[in-house]
Amino acid sequence: MHWFRERPLTWLFWMATACISLAGFARAGHSAWFGMFLEGVLLVLSAWAAIGRAHRLARGAVRVCAPLPLAAVAHSYGRAADEAAWVLGVAMAYGLTAFATAGMAAWGLAIWSHQRPPAVRWRFSVIELMGWMIVVAIGSWAVSYARMPPWHTPLLSPLVLVDAVPPAAAMALFASWRRRDPASLGAAAVLLAAYAASSQGSAAMPDVRDLAVSYAYVAAWIVVVRLDEASRRAAAT
Repeated sequence: MHWFRERPLTWLFWMATACISLAGFARAGHSAWFGMFLEGVLLVLSAWAAIGRAHRLARGAVRVCAPLPLAAVAHSYGRAADEAAWVLGVAMAYGLTAFATAGMAAWGLAIWSHQRPPAVRWRFSVIELMGWMIVVAIGSWAVSYARMPPWHTPLLSPLVLVDAVPPAAAMALFASWRRRDPASLGAAAVLLAAYAASSQGSAAMPDVRDLAVSYAYVAAWIVVVRLDEASRRAAAT
């Protein structure tokens, strides 16, 4: 259980996420709060895939599979035949936006703080290549199944994709923040405020009470990560 002792709060957070997701799949229907909860999960997983320190295969698998729960909910409770394909297409674009934003924010912070990004190893084992084949197969199926809805529908409002930028950048800044760099902490807070402000005008997400679910999930992940890292630093000293 060495992996659990290193980051206990993070693992408990993901266990709670799994329990809430299972309960939501069983009883949600067209519940708006559950959709916003899954949006928060998609944001966190997509950003973590860009800035996390886990193995690249694990991060790649998470990035590819993160949009699938939203499509599964739409397929189970969808009223239109193409609704699940539309939701999957938008979720993939939304997750890709969060992934790219978090990655660029982390690289920009590393350059600004004069830190060298971690070196990329291009050697692959046979087991890892087999794992990537599975990930690519899942991704290929998702791309072939996904459809983008008509541009005039609220589901594909431009603000839906714009809303992914501030929280993803904030997550990258919070995860990269160090004691000697409080400026990034303030920048992350500003980005979260911008996220809340920009989402107010989104035609696809008009109810602030539903938006609060996504905000709360992203904020909870940030707090959990910071608490785990603080406890590791305290244990090391």
